[in-house]
Amino acid sequence: MINVSTHFIKIKVVGSGFGESILINISDYFFLGIDCNKNLLYKADEKTVLEGFIENCQKKYWILSHYHLDHYNRFVQIFENFKIEKVIVPQDFSSKDFIKLIKSDAKKNTGSEIEGKKAEGEYSKLSKLVSNLGYNGFSFIGKCEFLKCVISDRKGVKKELRVKVYGLTSKMEKEIKSSELSKALNNSKYATGGEIINYTSYITYITYGDFQGIFFADAPLERINSCLANLKSTLNLDFIKIGHHGSKTSSNYELVKKLNSNKKLQTAIVTPFLKSKLPSKEVMKNYMDLKFNVQNTYTYHQGNVQKKEKKLCQIPNEHRIEIFSNSENSSVDCSYYKI
Repeated sequence: MINVSTHFIKIKVVGSGFGESILINISDYFFLGIDCNKNLLYKADEKTVLEGFIENCQKKYWILSHYHLDHYNRFVQIFENFKIEKVIVPQDFSSKDFIKLIKSDAKKNTGSEIEGKKAEGEYSKLSKLVSNLGYNGFSFIGKCEFLKCVISDRKGVKKELRVKVYGLTSKMEKEIKSSELSKALNNSKYATGGEIINYTSYITYITYGDFQGIFFADAPLERINSCLANLKSTLNLDFIKIGHHGSKTSSNYELVKKLNSNKKLQTAIVTPFLKSKLPSKEVMKNYMDLKFNVQNTYTYHQGNVQKKEKKLCQIPNEHRIEIFSNSENSSVDCSYYKI
């Protein structure tokens, strides 16, 4: 593990082939988590992955993008252990059909009845937590400015931090609610029940000083393009968390062109979903063709070409990226890349 003492916004992307978490630390004062998986609880240098990243932060917020197990697994345990102050939770359609959908989709994605029951159990615990959070835990329709404040870096320079979160529009929500979820499995627009859940994903956009990052969760192209239409005049990205594990449902060449900015180096990170054979080679090629610094959390690939050696880069500016990956038969490993 590399210890960093310069002035930075630090982002840790955690993924291991099933599940993803994005951890954001600003000046060891403000912490924001986006999504959650059990890898956060693995030990690294005598501390869990999350503990070593969050322990000095005074403000701790979290966003759960949608109700797929690989995005909310173990959140209740983490919430209780790390005293998370405020949470945006996924939209909950509060129906027996929706719970069945969560369970059956987890079983389908993992091929395991046990995982289906686990998804239902985690969902049940999360629902109980949400009901007790009061104003500290909420869902919304449309756009939410989750946070706007000024945080000084370690040099004492004041910088504005803004966190905006984009959910379904009212029209999109009505469209989903107007169709019975039990029938929606055969809906031509959504294709599968799992895609309905992906469709509800929150998209998160963060600026801190001159840094810009966007995190697409599993949102499909329609949702992403709707969000980008709101940001068109200000978009100049340093960092992209590629949507839906690099699936073609969330990325095409036209989208990647929109994301391409005037920055000299843009980093795009993908968290693979191995059972579905994601990321797509076509999606990775689109990002690489447009000169993005593409990284894969599971295998430390540069795009789809595996590196012979893990590279630790010297980073001249204040923005840092840390990639963490862990599998059952490997030791904890991490490396830094410049944005």
